[in-house]
Amino acid sequence: MNFITKPTKYKFSIFLVFLFLHVSLNAKNYYVSNSGNNLNKGNSATTAWKSIERLNQQEFEPGDSVLFKRGDVFIGEIQVNFSGNLNKPIVYSAFGVGSNPIISGAIPLQDWELQKNGLLMSDCQKTVFNVYCNNQQQILARYPNQGYLKIDGGANSKSSFCDDYLSQEDNYWVGANVRFKAYDWEWRTSVVKDFTNRTITISDSSSNQLNAGWGYYFDNKFEQLDTIGEWFYDKNVQKLYYYPDPKKTEGISLKATVYENGFRLIKSIHHIVIENITIEMFQNNGIVAEGNNQSINICKNQINQISQTGILFNDNSSDCLIDGNSITHINGRGIFALEPQSMKITNNYVSSIGFIPGYGISGVNGMLGIAIGNKEEMKKADSTIARNNTISFNRVDSTGYGGIRMDGANSIIANNEVSNALFYLSDGSAIYCWATGENYTYNNIIRNNIIHDVYGNKEATPSLKGVAANGIYIDNNCYEIKVEGNQIFNISGSGVHINSDAYNNSVKNNTIYNCGTGLSIAEWSKARATYGNVISENIVFCKTPDQNGAELMNWLLPYTNTMGILSNNTYYNFFEKFYFQQSFLSEDKNEKLNIKYNFEGWQNKLGNDKGGIAYQLNSKFAGFSNSNICFNAGKGNKTINFENGDIYDLQGKKINSLELLPFSAQIVLYK
Repeated sequence: MNFITKPTKYKFSIFLVFLFLHVSLNAKNYYVSNSGNNLNKGNSATTAWKSIERLNQQEFEPGDSVLFKRGDVFIGEIQVNFSGNLNKPIVYSAFGVGSNPIISGAIPLQDWELQKNGLLMSDCQKTVFNVYCNNQQQILARYPNQGYLKIDGGANSKSSFCDDYLSQEDNYWVGANVRFKAYDWEWRTSVVKDFTNRTITISDSSSNQLNAGWGYYFDNKFEQLDTIGEWFYDKNVQKLYYYPDPKKTEGISLKATVYENGFRLIKSIHHIVIENITIEMFQNNGIVAEGNNQSINICKNQINQISQTGILFNDNSSDCLIDGNSITHINGRGIFALEPQSMKITNNYVSSIGFIPGYGISGVNGMLGIAIGNKEEMKKADSTIARNNTISFNRVDSTGYGGIRMDGANSIIANNEVSNALFYLSDGSAIYCWATGENYTYNNIIRNNIIHDVYGNKEATPSLKGVAANGIYIDNNCYEIKVEGNQIFNISGSGVHINSDAYNNSVKNNTIYNCGTGLSIAEWSKARATYGNVISENIVFCKTPDQNGAELMNWLLPYTNTMGILSNNTYYNFFEKFYFQQSFLSEDKNEKLNIKYNFEGWQNKLGNDKGGIAYQLNSKFAGFSNSNICFNAGKGNKTINFENGDIYDLQGKKINSLELLPFSAQIVLYK
């Protein structure tokens, strides 16, 4: 029996080896090189193809790889029309040595004619979306050249407004773009349909009434091509005009974006890897997966100078990975996924997103670093929404609006560093979630993130209220969100804010330093719809006298105790004793009242923080007039040594150094 069994196992092993060799032999590598030839077979580095056009004609099998030569530039849009499978994905990558191969959406422009007016003119048969000079994006001819015009009035209209400053003849602005701020949190773009008697009518409706005080500007008007760095494309005669710096015309490199997407994965394509490639200067997206895509891995790429979105996943993709990419200088959004399932967005560097107000995504959800969203509609329990997603270990820095947004359910945002959000907008936060109603955003975790330096921007807005720039913002209708272990500092608004109609959320064990308000809850939409929120065991340190430890706001009821419970929090404020605020509607509903409390009043009159502690002006720490926060946004431990001065921790103990765990922070005191 043993004699018979051993040869059977041996024969089976030979069969597996043969099967593996058969799979390996069937998998093919295809090479693309600037020195290649499209008549080649493409199956080796010496018989490479030359162009993306040839690549797009090829049919691929599971296990095949497409390899671009490092150091080369390939212009065009790559169509991904064939799928791999679980063990044999189709791979797009690089070969050779040197820098990443570049997939570019821009063609070089060399045949320029100098016009009498100092403009450069070049023939271009393809529609030009953007122009780059020495790899820097240039500005479409605009008016005014800097700053913004102001709407004088709009008769409560969403499609027209007047501006008494405009002195041009009727119809002058027809066909031009108008880019305008519609809310504190969005810019929009439309086309002028009519211009009569200083009144602008736009071709589509705004999301908000075009009332007095909002800022706007025009562009895409040839007559306004009057400033160095501006350009205009006349599609009627297929000519591109550019205003150069007359002192720097020698040796400049000019490129024009004429392609829309770097990689376009058609619907239902699955098991694809895109890695080690630079993708730049496309009009729409660096990489777009059109929907229902599965097991797409996008890793270690550089994606920059994209007009709308660096990486976009449309409806209902699953088990996809976005890891280790550098995504910078994107006008719209760094990464955006609509209703994905089990997506992991990890270890990416996302920076300089939405830094030209009015460009990129028109309307809400523009100027975002990383976002996972749902279709904005009411959901049922069995509706499709984003689920089981992870956003972790990303560095998101310098975004025009939000840093990270996650809607949906059963997901986690953890161990990210988010800084300098809300660079050009307001009424948002570094980390954010929102919902239309029930079954939309719930049961998520926001844990161990480092969030800092968020101040907001009020330019081009008439809004009377102050800048609303928060660290973490749990917005309308979100529930069962856990906010725990985050380090939040240098925020002009609230460290953590729970907004109206959000309920049963937990905010625990966070460190909040130098924020306008440490912790806040507001209700203004529907009475008693904000409830069950528990805020406990947090540290809130007020660095300046005008900061509040906590604030409760209810503009529908004459009290605030229905919105949630604050317990066992620890507060530090060495400037004055009044640093808790309650805001509510008067009994007759004719007045909004604001009352400040010291800690004892906060406890005894409102019943908050019964188990909490407050270190106030007369505490043992009163002699410490200075403070700072040390943080570690790395994956390993970090040691900080203090060489000068007497440094103390929050227990009053003198320390010579700090050992910070990953994604942690500690406040220190000094005299």
